[in-house]
Amino acid sequence: MSKSLKTVQTVCKVCKVLAEIAFVLFVVIVALMLAAAIFTGTGNFDALLSSGALILDDAIMYSGAAQEYVVAICVAIIIVFSAEAVVAKFINVYFKHELKAGTPFTFEGAKEMLRLGIITIAVPAGASLVATIVFGIMAAGSGVDSEFNFEISLGLGLMFLALSPLLKHGTELRLRAQYAEEKLAETEEKPADSEEDNL
Repeated sequence: MSKSLKTVQTVCKVCKVLAEIAFVLFVVIVALMLAAAIFTGTGNFDALLSSGALILDDAIMYSGAAQEYVVAICVAIIIVFSAEAVVAKFINVYFKHELKAGTPFTFEGAKEMLRLGIITIAVPAGASLVATIVFGIMAAGSGVDSEFNFEISLGLGLMFLALSPLLKHGTELRLRAQYAEEKLAETEEKPADSEEDNL
């Protein structure tokens, strides 16, 4: 394994670990928001929050936000972060496959990178749209402004999409070089065989 490939594999290992950590964090956030939505919806928010967090609850109520508004925020956050957890899982799976293959330059890896780019753009965008609609419906009866926009970043998805053809081209170059090495090895073996026959 070349030095540059070792560096690539090290970076992939780090990215795999970061994706695993991100997935766990997103799942924890979703669980906390789900608990907050349930306790707020049932009127038992005080039983969940600490004394410091109760100040936040009082601030929300003081600003005129109703209980339905708080639940709507929690549900919208659950939708958005669930989508982020899905993306993190797909990223983690890609790097697992890459490390198993030992190189990013495979046709299967290029296809998976393309799929990852589409997922990284489509899933958060769809979740953002759904969260905005759900929030608007749930917060409509709260008497508070029900407009809430969830911004998404397309940078990561576009980067994955751009990397896919590069990986495919790199795979073609790798296979071409491998084929040339095999041909060279064959031509070097043939003269040796002919010399043995002459003897």
